[in-house]
Amino acid sequence: MVKKQEEVQRIVDAWHGRLRRHVSALTILAKYLEYNNYQSKDLRALEQSSVFMANFISDSMEKVVSDDLFKSCRGALAVLMSFIGYKEEEVHSKLVAQLMKPVLMRTRHKDKEIEQQDLNVLLEQITKEEVELLQRSLSLEEIMTISLTLCMIFTVARLAELFRATLINEIEKQITLETVILKKPLRIIELKIKKVLGQRICLVRWWKTWDIDGDKDLIPTTGYLQNTSRQNRISQQDSLSKGIHSLMQKAGIARGFTVTSVRSATITKLISMGENATAVDRFTHHSDVASTVRQYYDKN
Repeated sequence: MVKKQEEVQRIVDAWHGRLRRHVSALTILAKYLEYNNYQSKDLRALEQSSVFMANFISDSMEKVVSDDLFKSCRGALAVLMSFIGYKEEEVHSKLVAQLMKPVLMRTRHKDKEIEQQDLNVLLEQITKEEVELLQRSLSLEEIMTISLTLCMIFTVARLAELFRATLINEIEKQITLETVILKKPLRIIELKIKKVLGQRICLVRWWKTWDIDGDKDLIPTTGYLQNTSRQNRISQQDSLSKGIHSLMQKAGIARGFTVTSVRSATITKLISMGENATAVDRFTHHSDVASTVRQYYDKN
């Protein structure tokens, strides 16, 4: 029972991060509530939550909110209602889906092939960084960036999932991370990373270097990968993304490639090495193989 409560708390902690991301969109909801004389406590006792959401969406449509902002409002409201405790079928009702259909049709992405980065180029850059590691000329932030990049490559986890990860076990040849996946179905997963023979790209080796240089009095906070307490600050997801982008550009990868392309490069690499799609989906805890292969040229 205690373990179950801990798992629920982990998911709730992750929700807080999502709510922070949706703050700007929720301000529109706050104005709607004020205009219609709703109190915040009223949101917890809605008899027909789907009707309330539909009315809010209709009101936003009448005020000619842009499609992108409109989608942000819909997403923010759905997260808020889930956080309050409303059931999945109430938050994602057919009524709301019908109202959203024209907006989604106008803003849908075109399905086209995208050039893929070569994963080997990024790995070669990391092997070059090892020279500076031995000379102790890399900052703690740079070591952290390389550790996270290798973690994305070897676990095929999303950066957001690593941002929420906590270290639950560390032995000489293996580290175990635990994180929350917020894509349906919501679940907690373990990522086990083992030591490899190639020391230059060995995640365990880079991770331990990062951990050794950190402050031992700093207790990891659920939901955040921490920076050193010498700077007394917590790494934000945007700063982690910028760090990985910087590493990619040092490797000669064009600015147009996103951090997400590290995952897609890894997936296509696994496919080219003979792994079947089902095995890769199971390994990555997602069902991304079909969409990845469809969108990206395979350079791996």
